[in-house]
Amino acid sequence: MEARSAGGQPVRLGAAKHRVLLSILLLQANQSVHTERLEAALWPGKPPRSAPAVLRTYVSALRHSLGLTKTELASVPNGYRLTLRPEDLDLTVFTDLHRQGQQALVDGDPARAAELLRSALNLWRGRPLEDVPLDGGWTIILDEIEELRFTTVEAWAQAGLDTGRHHDVVTELRAVVTEQPLRERLCELWMTALYRSGRRADALAAYQRLRGEMVSELGVEPGPALAGLHQRMVNADPGLSTPAGRAMPVVPRQLPPDITEFTGRTNEIKRLDALLSDDGGSVRIAAVDGPDGIGKSALAVHAGHRVADRFPDGQLYVDLQGAEAGPAPLEPMVVLGRLLRALGVPGDEIPESPAEASGVWRAMTADAKLLIVLDNAHDAAQVRPLLPAGAGCAVLVTSRQVLATLDGSTHHLHLEVLSPAESVSLLETLVGAERITADRAGAERIARLCGHLPLALRIAGARLAARPTWSSSALAARLDDATRRLDELQIADLGVRASFQVSYQYLVTGSGPVDQAAATAFPLLSLLDGPDLSLPVAARLLDRAEPETEALLERLVDAQLLETPAPHRYRLHDLLRLFAREHAAQRYAVQERTAVVIRAVEWYIATTWRTFRLLRPGDTRTRMCADGGAEFNDVKEALAWLETERANLVAAVLQTAELPGASADLAITLAQALFGYFQVHNQWHDWIRINQTALAVARRTGDLAAQAQACCDLNVAYDFRGKYEEAIDCLTEGLTIFQLLGDHHGQSACLNGLGVVYDSQERYAEAQECLEQSLSIQRDVHDRRGQALSLNNLGVVHKRLNQDERALMCYQEALDISEQIGDDRMRAGVLTNFGEIHERQGNYTEALSCHERSLRMFRRLGDRQGQALNLGNQGRLHEHRGNYPEALTCLEECLVIQQELGDRRGQAESLQQLGSILYLLGHTDQARARWRDSLAIFTDLRLPTAHQLRMLLATS
Repeated sequence: MEARSAGGQPVRLGAAKHRVLLSILLLQANQSVHTERLEAALWPGKPPRSAPAVLRTYVSALRHSLGLTKTELASVPNGYRLTLRPEDLDLTVFTDLHRQGQQALVDGDPARAAELLRSALNLWRGRPLEDVPLDGGWTIILDEIEELRFTTVEAWAQAGLDTGRHHDVVTELRAVVTEQPLRERLCELWMTALYRSGRRADALAAYQRLRGEMVSELGVEPGPALAGLHQRMVNADPGLSTPAGRAMPVVPRQLPPDITEFTGRTNEIKRLDALLSDDGGSVRIAAVDGPDGIGKSALAVHAGHRVADRFPDGQLYVDLQGAEAGPAPLEPMVVLGRLLRALGVPGDEIPESPAEASGVWRAMTADAKLLIVLDNAHDAAQVRPLLPAGAGCAVLVTSRQVLATLDGSTHHLHLEVLSPAESVSLLETLVGAERITADRAGAERIARLCGHLPLALRIAGARLAARPTWSSSALAARLDDATRRLDELQIADLGVRASFQVSYQYLVTGSGPVDQAAATAFPLLSLLDGPDLSLPVAARLLDRAEPETEALLERLVDAQLLETPAPHRYRLHDLLRLFAREHAAQRYAVQERTAVVIRAVEWYIATTWRTFRLLRPGDTRTRMCADGGAEFNDVKEALAWLETERANLVAAVLQTAELPGASADLAITLAQALFGYFQVHNQWHDWIRINQTALAVARRTGDLAAQAQACCDLNVAYDFRGKYEEAIDCLTEGLTIFQLLGDHHGQSACLNGLGVVYDSQERYAEAQECLEQSLSIQRDVHDRRGQALSLNNLGVVHKRLNQDERALMCYQEALDISEQIGDDRMRAGVLTNFGEIHERQGNYTEALSCHERSLRMFRRLGDRQGQALNLGNQGRLHEHRGNYPEALTCLEECLVIQQELGDRRGQAESLQQLGSILYLLGHTDQARARWRDSLAIFTDLRLPTAHQLRMLLATS
């Protein structure tokens, strides 16, 4: 017995008595079953005294495991009742299909009868409830169900014989006749199918076996119907050869064998099942497209086998050879000849004219129910003449390219790579679950290195299966070498490289100029390391105008050598990138390939400096902004571009750092240009990574200025992450170098950074000293933005020291400068700091006004760190005003942002404040939980506030 949840997942039914109880309730579905009957089945002989109570426990367990309500599995007077819909129980569905099939036979529609009865038999899974220990009167019911099964088999066989499918009947009845050797009607149908299949001797032998067993076991002769059939066969009665005197149709079964290890594609299979099963009054056409190695053919064959029984007139399959490097794609006339011959048309009767042959094909399929699988189509023109005419037919086409012009009613299905989970499942199927489970991390690496491409996974799985002593990690280590990965993904006549070469060769040998140009462009597009390409970057790689570049890129998309996840954005599959780089290495020298990368990275650099200028107006580093690059209307537009390109920009820093000679300086320049973005969006992992890379390049090349700047930029990320000692080390190194170089701007930046870190560590005297030194230098060199930054930070230190008037003076001067230079982000930060001072002075209205203006600005700028700062300040304001619900709302949102950004000190402060508000509201347990979380962070950061929290927890 098997049960499934509403979502189709198997349900574990637990102990044997649970299965007995469920079986009885199912056999009596929608009826009340008396408690005594249930107890008698559960405890044959004498039920224990505790039986009623235990039965209630079993019922409760069933409700839980099956997800049933008390209405669905109900307690009724003296018993229980399980309420089901007809479609919930296979037995009910089976019985209804049997009834409909029998009626179709009576109505003279054997094809419909065969379809219905086959659907009924497909629901059968061995003997009913064979794994459930039932006895007594219940076995009688099970015997009745078994009898219904054999009656259905006989009716299906009769329908099969009536439609000329005697070969199918022979195959299906062989096992059933062995199981029921004395069933005369079954033997009669079996003999008829054998006879019509040209196996007269086997049919007569079947009769003699049955007669011998009946005489020896029952002492009787076969009945007159079977004896009469035997005599007609002895006499070779011509009337036995065809059903009701009709000419026997040819029923082709051409689908290749199904793939036993087929894995994944659940959603795609559901779509194809629904489409191919939907009799919508016209030919159903499904066109599956995708790149080489994605599994189009495997999916088509698997889907075809799933629905084959719905097409009683047969299944046709043709490989159109549109995805092979050798022979040319098959001409439609050649395919029509194959299809017509498969339906029984003699070769000399097939018209030579394609138009006439197509007409015969349409006539023969007008009233048919055929499934036609056209694999590896070259284009829509090859497929169009092969479409059948009958509404009962369905066509499943596979092609590398989208057959957009095929037919308006065509349903298109694009195949992507498998999911990571599906990829590992496929490896389990190929290699064995035990080996994959033993080294799952290695299997996941294999899946990732194969780019989750089915062909690559099958090759990797085959190699592992052929090497039983290898672990998954052993193969993964071989695949790690990108220069040899395509060599490793080769076994016998299967290879990823060869598969890709087919698509590429079509472009290389293409007749049109666009094909040739696209083939030339393809290797160059692989040279940049980022995950995808925008159209402007691709244009720089190819050194072409953007309209011309777009035409080439779109041709590569049509050839399934390139993907387009969004308009004007393109990407290469990881393995296709390796394939393209092989061609680039064969065609271009190292210097030429390096020049291509530099062209694209220089455009990235110019554009990123343009965003820097918008994000940090007045910053002295804007002097480094170069000409070129994309232009932006405002900060929001610049941030959107940076977020879209972030992974590409980080990859460009890492890639150029490995370039020879002065080209490595590009990594330093791009890392510095990204400082403005990372300070707003706080992608601290990438922030640290690219600046560590820039620092390594600067040290390697002896560029002291770049080394100092990388140290200064790194400090901000370290401070933000609570890594204060690392931040101080960086700033100390940077300050020393800037002093050596006589760079006053750099010195003031490092001193400002030290002031901020000391403030984070609650070392306020040292923080004030550093910030005042920084401000003095900035005034000397007339760095207006630097002055505003140091003044704002100095105001924060004065606020912490309860020097409110001095803080207000610093804030006011910082606000004036930020307004003069047009730095809205700094204005927003100063405004929320103003709000804190107004709050402490009891000016709540002014404080709230400052906070609200600041929050609007931060949100408009997309500055998440600024929003968190503001929301924390607003939370404290609402708390002081006694508006605890508003305070909780602000602080919870603040905490979410800080967790997203990885701001550990900010999280600790928010958790501490949330705990205080919850404590005031009487939620002591929740408050203490928040304080404990806060204490853990403060302790890890080694800040004095940890001691205060310990005392608070000890006394609350």
